[in-house]
Amino acid sequence: MPSFDIVSEITMHEVRNAVENANRVLSTRYDFRGWKPL
Repeated sequence: MPSFDIVSEITMHEVRNAVENANRVLSTRYDFRGWKPL
C-alpha cells in the first residue's frame, strides 16, 4: 500500500495577499463601514 506525506508550507506573499484581500472585502461591505480594526 503506498503512503504519502502531507506537507503544508506558508509563504509570506500568500499571507499578505490573503490579508489584503480580506481588508478589501471588509472595506466594501455595508455592514462593516466605519469599523476600524484593532
